[in-house]
Amino acid sequence: MLRTPKTRVLLILVGILLFYVLGIFVRQRYGVSVVIRNDSAGLVQKVGLKFDGWEYHYQQAVHDVAPGQRVRLFVNPRRKSHVTMEFTGPDNVRYAHTAEDYVPNECDSLIFAVNAFGRVEGGIVYHQFICGDSWFGFVR
Repeated sequence: MLRTPKTRVLLILVGILLFYVLGIFVRQRYGVSVVIRNDSAGLVQKVGLKFDGWEYHYQQAVHDVAPGQRVRLFVNPRRKSHVTMEFTGPDNVRYAHTAEDYVPNECDSLIFAVNAFGRVEGGIVYHQFICGDSWFGFVR
């Protein structure tokens, strides 16, 4: 029975589907994907993320981000919350930027990009109903 080409192809396809579905559940357990990019010419220091919701406050410290570097982390805030990125710019001034929208679930992605002037572009929230990117959500 396992020797027919149709059966082998079917088993391979079922295996790939199960691997993909498993990736959806694993990715969802990791929480919100946050990408911080430093497009400026200077070091971005003392980077921190604040998640603020109703009766909920959570802070996550991030290491310094060198020029041209991209940092990706996963945070599981557990509740709907607004996200603020705070950092000390190359000019040694403290900045804060709040995302335009709140983070409602574990599959969302945020991108904060520090531009050449030391200001944050974006804070863009990408909403997803389920973590359809599966395992690819860890590598992009």
